[in-house]
Amino acid sequence: MIDRAIRKLYRLFNNGQLPKFRLPFFDRFVEWIIKHHAPDVVIVHEPEFLLYVTSLKEKYGFRLAFNAHEYYPLQFEHKSVWMRTYGLMYADIYRKYLDKVDLMINVCESIAKRCKSEFEKDSIVIPNAAFYRPDIQPRKVGEFPIRLIHHGAAIRSRSLETMINAVAKLGDSYQLDLMLVENEKGYYDELNDLVSKTTNVKMIAPVDFDNIVPFINKYDIGLYSLKPSSYNQEVALPNKLFEYIQARLCLVVSPSVEMSNIVVSNDLGIVSRDYDEGSIAAAIGSLTIERVNHCKEKANIAARKLSAEQYEGLFLNSINSI
Repeated sequence: MIDRAIRKLYRLFNNGQLPKFRLPFFDRFVEWIIKHHAPDVVIVHEPEFLLYVTSLKEKYGFRLAFNAHEYYPLQFEHKSVWMRTYGLMYADIYRKYLDKVDLMINVCESIAKRCKSEFEKDSIVIPNAAFYRPDIQPRKVGEFPIRLIHHGAAIRSRSLETMINAVAKLGDSYQLDLMLVENEKGYYDELNDLVSKTTNVKMIAPVDFDNIVPFINKYDIGLYSLKPSSYNQEVALPNKLFEYIQARLCLVVSPSVEMSNIVVSNDLGIVSRDYDEGSIAAAIGSLTIERVNHCKEKANIAARKLSAEQYEGLFLNSINSI
């Protein structure tokens, strides 16, 4: 984004401080787009755009929706320089501009409640759900070994080694496949080295996004443990959780508030007592074959209710009402 690039350049020459101004040429560019297309509704995905779009609402008569994909004021809270610059900027944008937004969309209830308590802004919740797959049915587990899958990005802050060590403790009656994208090559290599020292964990090649759900249907348990090293991780409700559900898997998750709410309220699996490898291993090991099969059937029942189509309906109804 041009605006963000210029702001970064400004920081280099101003001791890390962010500019308070809007960019005039970007103002004109945004206005040209709106004037040219004459939209009824403008949907903003980046907080910076609120600076430019809110001033045009009255002139062009459109309604404004802000689709916040996370809690931006704490997006990189582990970086002190970021918090003193962008963190403060995003908090300031939220304070000044959220009341000009006609519809705010958040990805989970925890963030929606925080926006209400801190900025007095109501929002609807639209998580990153997967599309409903009526063609997929639960595959019954007959005997050990129980097969687990975790897919996603190899990012160090997610501490994926915890899941590797947890399953390794359980022995060969449990087998974990990791289907990872090499977002951080060094970390991916470290995980690969750790996996090579186990007998029941292995890395497998990623499949295309559209093939994830049918591919993982052959597994028994979808596994995800995420240590709450930041607020957004603490309240994370990742798309892989919904992909596990569409694949009709039993779920094992760490006690993150949003993931555990989904799992417990729909009887989809088990929540570990804590985030450490011992707690995760204990949670997995407590599941009988009968319990795994029961949770797979519960995933089959919940698949339609927790699908993207259901949330799309909420989104469209909300857009039509503003």
